[in-house]
Amino acid sequence: MTPTMKSKGELLKKLATESYLKIIYGEKPIEYFDEFVKIFIGALPILLVYPFLRE
Repeated sequence: MTPTMKSKGELLKKLATESYLKIIYGEKPIEYFDEFVKIFIGALPILLVYPFLRE
C-alpha cells in the first residue's frame, strides 16, 4: 500500500459508504451506482501512480 493510498483510502471508503446509503434510502436511483463506480475507478490510478511520480 502506497502512502497516498493510506491517506486517501479513507476518503474512498467514505464515498462508497455514502453512495451505498443514498441508494438504499432512496435518495438516489440505482443508476447512481454507475456514477459512483466511474468516480471510484477514476481515482484508483491516481492513488497507485502519484507517489511514484514524485520520486
